[in-house]
Amino acid sequence: MAWARLFLVLLVYLGLGSALSLSQTWWSIYFYENVRTSYWRPRVLQYPYMQGGYDPSTTGLMLGKPNGNDDAWVILGIENRDGRVFQVRRYISGDIGINRNIEPGSIPKWSRAFLPPTQNEVEQRVHIHEQMNGWPFLAWRGEYVTNGNFLASEQTNCIPDDRSVGMNAWHGLILFPYGPVFPGILYNAIIFGGILFITVRIIKHTRRRITEHVRLSRHQCTKCKYNITGLATCPECGQVVTIKA
Repeated sequence: MAWARLFLVLLVYLGLGSALSLSQTWWSIYFYENVRTSYWRPRVLQYPYMQGGYDPSTTGLMLGKPNGNDDAWVILGIENRDGRVFQVRRYISGDIGINRNIEPGSIPKWSRAFLPPTQNEVEQRVHIHEQMNGWPFLAWRGEYVTNGNFLASEQTNCIPDDRSVGMNAWHGLILFPYGPVFPGILYNAIIFGGILFITVRIIKHTRRRITEHVRLSRHQCTKCKYNITGLATCPECGQVVTIKA
């Protein structure tokens, strides 16, 4: 019975720890990371080859051959203030002259950016926006996909801040991911759950000490509040009276 109760308490605090981790993640995205995304200063993946008037590049990763209009499958990596990439965006775009200084090794392992675009994605100019966050470990991931005309969208394990995303607003899209990623979610649940457990224990201990002090000052039993004036043991519940200095 004791083991079952211990297991139940463990599950409760792990669940509460996960909820606190998710709350912290969403708070960070809204008040912290969004400061970086609102100005759209991306780092774009370099290409090993560009057709047309572009010279071949010896660095980078080929993710899609540009078409006759020099449209290409572009990858953007957004870093947080700690230098950790927490957003990856991929889309077809002709604006390939912006700061192309992100290396393939900078793309985080949780991203699908290394998968070449399908023919259907290229034809529909599909936009993909990934976000992963969590502190102190990356623990939550979400993904938002829409076609180039923004007529259809699909979100996976995330809540977008604005479901009607236009071309000019795409760079400002914020995702609130809720898809758990292991083992980060487990680590965060243990950390936040442990902090919550210690906090609750401290509050309970402090409250008990204050209650005992107040009752003893009134010559009451610390357990049942029975009048114990001049007694060493409470006749009501058998509690031994301990006068603390």
